[in-house]
Amino acid sequence: MPNKIPVARFKEGEKVTQKTKISFNKNTSHGPKKGIIKRVIKGSDSRGAIRFEYEVNWNNSQRTDIVTQHRLQLLEK
Repeated sequence: MPNKIPVARFKEGEKVTQKTKISFNKNTSHGPKKGIIKRVIKGSDSRGAIRFEYEVNWNNSQRTDIVTQHRLQLLEK
């Protein structure tokens, strides 16, 4: 049985949110970050497996971060 070809979960222009991180900090004042995907980056790890990263422009900020696919989820409308 052949392996599945990896595909990107998100497309440019989609609104996403960063999944909540487990934290032992009891005074969390910020919710999850929300933003818009600006660019899809197809890369590979040291084993040669394909993985997708996204350049995300966060709301209320001019900052963009590169985030791996498993850390993002689609923002529900």
